[in-house]
Formats: sequence, C-alpha cells, structure tokens
Amino acid sequence: MPALLDRAFEKSLKRGEFERVYYFHGDDDFLKEQAVRALIAAAVDPSTRDFNLDICAAAELDAETLGSLLGTPPMMAERRAVVVRDVAALRKDARAVLDRYLASPVADVVLALVAPASEKAKVDKALENRAATLEFKPLSGDRVPRWIIHHVESVLGATITPEAAELLQQAAGNELAALAAELDKLASYAGGGTIDEDAVSDVVGVRRGETLGDREAARLPASPVGHRAVREDRVVDERLDPVRGEILAAANVHRCHRHCSFRLGSKTTRHAARGQSLLSYAG
Repeated sequence: MPALLDRAFEKSLKRGEFERVYYFHGDDDFLKEQAVRALIAAAVDPSTRDFNLDICAAAELDAETLGSLLGTPPMMAERRAVVVRDVAALRKDARAVLDRYLASPVADVVLALVAPASEKAKVDKALENRAATLEFKPLSGDRVPRWIIHHVESVLGATITPEAAELLQQAAGNELAALAAELDKLASYAGGGTIDEDAVSDVVGVRRGETLGDREAARLPASPVGHRAVREDRVVDERLDPVRGEILAAANVHRCHRHCSFRLGSKTTRHAARGQSLLSYAG
C-alpha cells in the first residue's frame, strides 16, 4: 500500500475511516506513539476498550496467541483494535500467522504493527506492501515550531505565538517529548490563554539571546580559524567546571557587549512527557 501522509491519516481518523492494517516505522518513537494513541482513541469506544483493545509485545506472542487475537470478534462494538509493538521480534511461527492474516484481514479488526527506532532497523517490505504505512522521521528546523503550535492548539486547547514557539525550541531543543512536557506547564501557566515569550521566560527560565546556542555563538572568536575547537573546549570546560564556565562567560560578556547581552542562568531541566499530540502540522 502507498505510504500515508500525516495529515491524511489524521483526517481519516476524524472521519471514522480506518485501514484494516497499519504499519508504523521510522526513527521518531514519540510521533509513532502519538499515532498509536490517536488511532486507538478514534477506533475503539472507551466504554468497551477493556474488551476490544489488545496491546502486545511481539516477542511475547506465539502463533496460537496471535491467531486468537486476530480472530476474536469485537464485543458490543463495531470494531476492535490490536497493537503489536516491535513487530520485527515476532517468532517464526507467529510471523507465519501474521503473513496469512495479511492476505485477507478482517473488516472489524484494526491492526497496528509498530517497528521501533533503530539504526539497524530496515523497513519490512512485506508489511509495507500489505499495510497502510506511515514513516515517522525526527522533526528539525522550522518544522519543530510548527509542531509546537499544532500541539498547543489541538491538544492543549490554547494558543502560542510563533516567537514563543521559536524561543522554546531554542531553549529545549528538538526532542518532542521534552517540548511536550514544557508545553503542559506553559499551558497551565497561561490559564488557557496565549503563550507568549514572557510566559516561556517565566516558566522555562530563558530569554531571547540567553539560550545555550546564543551563548556559544557569542563566545566564538572573530577569526574563523580554529573557532570550532575553541567552542568545543569552552563547552567541555563549562560542563566539567561550572565556576570556570561562569568566569569565561563573564569575560565574553565584557568583550561582546556591543553585540549581545545575556544573563547567566540555570539550565532548564527536561522531563519525559506523556505523549498526547495528533500528528499533523503545517508541513
């Protein structure tokens, strides 16, 4: 089957239209988890989820168990869902059962096959050809602020200014789980209103011009020769000796005062977040 676009996937869930089999793969496990959650929320009624939802680790499934899961009809509902995580870990006999099922999947079961992120993991061509496939690549660059805005609006029921989204990315990086955790705190702080740069400064503890990237850029010498080594040495120095790092930073403030200003502050602690966002954003 052709790969689904994120937006097409979300729109199909909103319409209540489901493929019989999905194959989720790629290097961003956070986005994959969001896809699984969104699929479950749309496909299975919460009141019957105890009967009509099975989430399993592939390595724990034998042929008989997998066959039973796929052959069980929904109870008091239109459909049931089965999620198999780390699908590449299926035993040989269980994989044979899956392959036979994929030849003629039933209409009242939504099956999600999830592959974990791994440098060695390869796309399973057999699954790709027989399932609706979504690949989840890590977001970077200007795609991250767009994801932040989408997450705030669609999941948290609030709004965030583009400038605040950009500042948050600069402070917290591109890891979506960490960003989601910070956004939970920011939405609570804003009380359902608009999250602006001041809110990011108050909650995350950083202002524009004060992020780690800003500081490193400000500390580079004017000559491009050897600047990379100088930057790396200073970053290592600060991690190994915070006091020396503060002294170096103060010296650079004096040297660069015409071009930039920043205060020395504590770094933001990142927390693992519960994933809740849907998948689409302005692509």
